[in-house]
Amino acid sequence: RRVRVKQLRACDGQERLPVPERKVNRIVKGWMYYVREAPRSHAAGDDQLCLHLYLDQREHYPALVKPTEPRLPNMQGTLEVDTTSAISYAIAAAVAFSFIVTCLGVFVWLLSRGAQSLKQNVGAYTKGSKEF
Repeated sequence: RRVRVKQLRACDGQERLPVPERKVNRIVKGWMYYVREAPRSHAAGDDQLCLHLYLDQREHYPALVKPTEPRLPNMQGTLEVDTTSAISYAIAAAVAFSFIVTCLGVFVWLLSRGAQSLKQNVGAYTKGSKEF
């Protein structure tokens, strides 16, 4: 399953630390990651969930590799589960396609009604143009 990082903060104990600015080996707010539940650590509370984040679906490339130095603080944040799937995209495409086909059908129907009306009243149009 994929998730998007909505909020991210670094914390160790009660102390709020800034999220370190790094170019690689980091978790970025707003990015999408694949998740797998991690074993619970003794520091995690009852309302917390420990996860491993990965860059790929097969979980080969972790989003954050354990660094040697400098030590990174523990990270806390909020994740949003990505609910999009192939089925939702297929349904959206089908709805959009049916809307386009319906609009095109209404346009063709109105065009045929106009042509039919023109054929029925061509005599009146001819008479009016001759009198003009």
